[in-house]
Amino acid sequence: MPERDETTGAGGIYERPAFTDRRITLRQTLPTPRIALLRLLNATDACPPAWGATERPFYVDVHDCSASGLLLRSMREFPPGRCFQLCVFGLPGKGWACFEGRICWARPDPKKPEHVLLGCTAAAAEFPLPCALIPGEKSGPFPSDYEFFRTVPFLKAIHRDAVCPLLNSIRFRMVKAGTRFIRQGEVGDVCYIVQSGACRVLLEKRAACHAVGTIKEGEFVGEMALLTGEPRSAHVEALCDMELWSISRDVFEQMLQADPEVGTFLTEIVAERFASRKLTADRQIGKYVITDILGRGAFAIVYNGTHADLNRPVAIKMLRHDMAMNPEFLANFRKEARTIAGLNHENIVKVFDIEERFRTIFIIMERLEGRTLREVLDEVGCLPVTEAVSVVVQVCRGLQYAHERSIVHQDIKPGNLFLHPDGKVKILDFG
Repeated sequence: MPERDETTGAGGIYERPAFTDRRITLRQTLPTPRIALLRLLNATDACPPAWGATERPFYVDVHDCSASGLLLRSMREFPPGRCFQLCVFGLPGKGWACFEGRICWARPDPKKPEHVLLGCTAAAAEFPLPCALIPGEKSGPFPSDYEFFRTVPFLKAIHRDAVCPLLNSIRFRMVKAGTRFIRQGEVGDVCYIVQSGACRVLLEKRAACHAVGTIKEGEFVGEMALLTGEPRSAHVEALCDMELWSISRDVFEQMLQADPEVGTFLTEIVAERFASRKLTADRQIGKYVITDILGRGAFAIVYNGTHADLNRPVAIKMLRHDMAMNPEFLANFRKEARTIAGLNHENIVKVFDIEERFRTIFIIMERLEGRTLREVLDEVGCLPVTEAVSVVVQVCRGLQYAHERSIVHQDIKPGNLFLHPDGKVKILDFG
């Protein structure tokens, strides 16, 4: 093992100017760091207590190993000289492998200063894999829990360096059947990953509760409020006894800042749920109130709404959160939306206002009565000649007006042409 200086460096980390490699056995650098669960032992522990009876075990990365030692990386500093037990997952040819050893030295990781490298002597050991002493009571994820997390798509979406910090920060919660553990309208400061059981999503609207979805093992629940910043949009009630792992808002925000892929993964979940639910909670968007869903598209969801003060009906188009998380797309969308808001032509849908809330953009437009040309053609097959000519002429007038202002629609099709009952045509969705 490397020599070490018995002085304490900055932050209490034992370090020395240079390390001299005096290993007797060859140490193998692992191509991918392995996850390990570490428990510190006290010098007085003649017989180590059960894992569930001691302090919360801590997840670390194993970077290389030999017959007599390990190199660990941790976000927590451990004092040299302390003995430990370690359960390592995924060493070549093994599932979980158990070790006992002692921490010899600790120093900052030169590649990642927020991490600490730990040089340890270690030898294979025989002891049962750790688990909770009392079913349903856990201080943190045990090996069986980590094996569950490996099947959850979210763990595959986050950066490998973020796995141990996530495992060390989540907290266990047991929820009994029938418990309403998320309430509509409350501030959301935590989200959950369901390990076992199922829950239903209940939307309270006009003094009635509507079941709008079911969330099962391996899925997120409560992430929408953390991602968008708005209050809880529905109640969530356990259908049976459930085991949950909670992620606090602080940890959630840290993950979003450190790894953009996390935001992409979660916004896709939110967008899918927004798009699949027929009902939505009434929500205040600036001067406007969203009431229910009118339609869905590739980039946006359109809601029915009203101006809160004027009681004027409007359509409110919300840019899907997975698109709003793309800075370049968002900047272009914002610029073009403001340009289109300046158009004023009888054959172009009128944009009244733009609101930026809940990490996305809402475009407030006139609410139209009628159907799209696509819906009409699907029903009747084709239009009479005189009606078809009228549609084409009106569309050309609207496009000419936009072209004179250097705006090109880019997506003219029957689905983007709206037919009013009186025959007037409105062009939708300038792209």
